[in-house]
Amino acid sequence: MNVIRAAQAGQGGPVSIACINMATVDLGVPFDKLTAALQKWTKDGQPVSKVFVKTTLADHQLVSVTASHELFEMAIDPIANLWAEAADGTEYAYEMSDPVEEDTFPVDGIQMSNIVHPAWFEPFKHPPGTKYDHLGLVAKPYGMTKGGYVIIKKKGKVSQVYGSKAKEKRFAREDRLGHRSEYRKPNGRRIPKRRRPAPGKR
Repeated sequence: MNVIRAAQAGQGGPVSIACINMATVDLGVPFDKLTAALQKWTKDGQPVSKVFVKTTLADHQLVSVTASHELFEMAIDPIANLWAEAADGTEYAYEMSDPVEEDTFPVDGIQMSNIVHPAWFEPFKHPPGTKYDHLGLVAKPYGMTKGGYVIIKKKGKVSQVYGSKAKEKRFAREDRLGHRSEYRKPNGRRIPKRRRPAPGKR
């Protein structure tokens, strides 16, 4: 088991993340460089993420990109309930990989998901040269690349906006069951909670 420590936004303390490899197929990269994906809840209400390796590989995606994407998002908003409000009142989900999710960069030769910086979530004018994402591809707060999307909330209604029509088509083909973004929607495709047996009937 690997434990990674990261700062949690707004909390000031470390976050411990345990990474356990239970894959039955080759990950394509060393496990110690990887972590999470696709969030659901444990019986005690604590967030946990899983990478569905076979699904990721069948979709011709890199496990390292999927894992880093979800690890970054778990570190900043583990229970997927934070929003940033723009000047017009539109709220943007605190998802730091989604707006740039198809863009990657290498770390020690392993591809990682691009991420947006804190300035991306801030509604005010920033000085020239401000970076809104790690690769410097986004030019303003709440912007995205052609391969990204954002989850927004307007007047209580949650929806997605896509960086391109091609991304919207790819997104529509994805199996979103249990994905962390589904937990932001009132009628999202959530994994059903298991019923706990009554006391004495275990």
